[in-house]
Amino acid sequence: MSFDPKIAVVVPTYQHSGLVSEAIRTALAQVGGPEYVIVAVDDGCPSRETRVALSGWSRLHPEKVHYLHQANRGLSGARNAGIAYARGHWPGLDAIYLLDSDNRLEPHAMQLFGHLLENDPDADWFFPNFDMFGLESTAHNGGPYSVARMANSNQCEAGSLVRSRVFDAGIWFDETMRSGYEDWDFWLTATGAGFRGRRVDQSFFRYRKRPESMLAGSHTDDTTLRERIAEKHRWLYARDGVAQAVMAEGPVALVIDLQSGTGSLRHGPRLLAEEMDFPALAAYLFRAVAQPQRHTLPPYVLLARGGAEQVLDDPLRGQSWLTHLAQGLVYNTTATLRIAPEVEEGSYWFTTEYHSAPQPFPNFPRTPGGRKLRDKLVERAETRFGEADIVGLRTRAMVHMLDARDVGQAFRELTDRSRPPECMAYLPEWQLPEGTPGLLPLWRKFTDRLLNCRFANDHRHKFRTWRADPAVTGPSDLPAVLSKNALDGAPLFIERKGGEKHIGFVLPILKFGGVEKCAIALARAMRAEGIVPHLFIYGNQDAANTEWLYEPFESVHMVGNGALRDWRGPRYLGTKMAPEPPKPVLASILGPLSGMDAVINAGSAALHHGLGPLKRKGIVTVAWEHLIETGPYGRSYGTPYLAIAYEGGYDLILTCSRQLATWMRGQGVPGQKLLPIPNGPGFPMSPERVAETLAERANRDADAPVRVGFLGRMDRQKGLDRFVRIVEACRDLPLEFSITGKAVLDGAEMPVIPPDLPVYPAAYELGDVEAAFARMDILLMPSRDEGLPLTIMEAQRVGVVPIVSNVGAVPEAIRNGETGYIVAADHVVDETVSRLRQLCADRAELARVSRAASADADNWTVNAKAVIAALQARWRA
Repeated sequence: MSFDPKIAVVVPTYQHSGLVSEAIRTALAQVGGPEYVIVAVDDGCPSRETRVALSGWSRLHPEKVHYLHQANRGLSGARNAGIAYARGHWPGLDAIYLLDSDNRLEPHAMQLFGHLLENDPDADWFFPNFDMFGLESTAHNGGPYSVARMANSNQCEAGSLVRSRVFDAGIWFDETMRSGYEDWDFWLTATGAGFRGRRVDQSFFRYRKRPESMLAGSHTDDTTLRERIAEKHRWLYARDGVAQAVMAEGPVALVIDLQSGTGSLRHGPRLLAEEMDFPALAAYLFRAVAQPQRHTLPPYVLLARGGAEQVLDDPLRGQSWLTHLAQGLVYNTTATLRIAPEVEEGSYWFTTEYHSAPQPFPNFPRTPGGRKLRDKLVERAETRFGEADIVGLRTRAMVHMLDARDVGQAFRELTDRSRPPECMAYLPEWQLPEGTPGLLPLWRKFTDRLLNCRFANDHRHKFRTWRADPAVTGPSDLPAVLSKNALDGAPLFIERKGGEKHIGFVLPILKFGGVEKCAIALARAMRAEGIVPHLFIYGNQDAANTEWLYEPFESVHMVGNGALRDWRGPRYLGTKMAPEPPKPVLASILGPLSGMDAVINAGSAALHHGLGPLKRKGIVTVAWEHLIETGPYGRSYGTPYLAIAYEGGYDLILTCSRQLATWMRGQGVPGQKLLPIPNGPGFPMSPERVAETLAERANRDADAPVRVGFLGRMDRQKGLDRFVRIVEACRDLPLEFSITGKAVLDGAEMPVIPPDLPVYPAAYELGDVEAAFARMDILLMPSRDEGLPLTIMEAQRVGVVPIVSNVGAVPEAIRNGETGYIVAADHVVDETVSRLRQLCADRAELARVSRAASADADNWTVNAKAVIAALQARWRA
């Protein structure tokens, strides 16, 4: 009967002549199990003793031990040679076992291998715990195989049993990695190809640990090697690959309702995985604390008072709340969320506030005065904790609290070391039930129940194993792993489906300005093309509370921090730049963006400082520029100058007009980076509603006064003072003037408005905006500065005739005399008055221009297709 081994043990050696015999001896001393062979590879070892030892073993056991000699190719080359030799000689092999020449196998290993191969057909390799001799250590490997944790450290020892199908797929060791981490690279390559490992609880392998070894040398070169690993495995390290792996492997958060004593596991903010009653929750908690290699907690534990966790179910903002709490935990032990329902209606959408981590409390002298001061500080920390509605904890903090004999004391120690920061979230529509007790009493009641349940008495002894905590990244380290791979911040836990692309629109403010409406309109058009847009408001403490502004977005995330509104940096060509924000603030805005495929910056100056990290994540960076402004002395300035300053950090620059693109090209921006996308209407309007409005306008009494309106910010830039002068000059004409808008800037710029001139409030809701245009036949825009105003296209869409000063890129929106009128920038009042007199006398011309204006197409669908095509070209590059 021919020899038909099922497992080949590959033993590469180089300068381990005194140890390789011990490794081979342990491999030969197997008791039971499938047939196996040993392939010993001499990787060009200069020691004659190595050749003598290996050739001796092959002569002593000619069928069992095979000796292969080659010129030096490094550890990876030696392993590859042994694997190729074994597969070539025994095509029926089920698996390869990798045994380095200074390690040992235990006698029952082969018997265990046969059991594993037969009973776990889905596992592609089997890796051991870290049981070491020499420098003795017995640590477990961090629990079940985790792609997310593998991003931070190698969970799999090279001494693993690997099925032949992994090598059949062309996955081998990288022979160019001769400085170390070649086995980590191998496992990540296999994982990227869809293979997965399985940890082995039983001990079968002994790793020789010495103070100086190849691994110790690789730790010296750790930074360089990690950079190479990250570059090779972009599928994991680019964008939010690690966060997606965490969500795929298990729940992101454990939410504990302290009032009911129940818990729920959430894969994402809105995905409920499992609900647990108190006994099940207690068992889950204590088992996770006692035996983390078998029962693990999610990265974050959220403690909520009755019903408060429902904010996580908000379809737009639920992801943001979890990210805010996670961000607070990057630099602190705890983070709190407080819900404040009593906010002026419509005033705020929500605001957030972060407090930097305080210094640990000092050691006070053991005197009555010292104890009193210490108790006062602890009480203050408990008060902050008690006022919160949700408190976030790192897994490690929760483990500490449950593993202490006195949970109450553990809490005091926790608050002593790091006073909880505060993440304030104002939600006008949210209100907790009346009479709901504070979180601190609920926490004490909950912990009392935990201490008195049966698991509290026996978990330390019943579940403990002889192995120490993980020698590599363990489950309680996941928050740190997530932060490290989210640019030192916290990721936004988005749900990816198939090959869809996620685009982040970054704004410094969300009110009703033209830039904001452009972003919303483009996001809506891109969503119709299959792109998933997200909105990031980075800077202002408040945002407009109007539903249609948020409708196109999958999620909305807001960071309000004074450092994001700071324009006190150096000047570039006369325009002030933003100074670099403090590291925690910069991390708080970059982390949520780390999951985007592209980021479109529409005015956030602070974000310029994060362009390099975003690009290294494989994220396409885009600037969107709209307006060059003119100062009182005629000097130009504005955000386009900043885009030029940081041009090297952008892959693409969008402009609202061809004129602005030409100007930026003249300032040195490469033409291939520039993409003009002319503005369109800034608010949505159905074709049916447009047709109704046009019909109402056409049926209006031809002899009725012509209605002339001003719509926009009531300030000098928009020319409100000019509008008032035009009104006064046209008192003799059959015209009805009105103003729709709001003073945004200092009241000193406001002209005196005649008492008989109707003033309507700024229009925000869609119905109000439509009504504003419906009460106009002519729109006057006597502006001093403009980019390419959306208001022009909004007016034209419903047949309102625009008369606009010749500033910015206005000629790109109006064909003078056909779809509106352009007046000279330095003779605005006189030419506008003349044009109004003409149109009053010739109503037929007014009707003709109105019809021509309404026939122009909406640009946003065309724009969306152009932007997506430009992004796709860069995604493919």
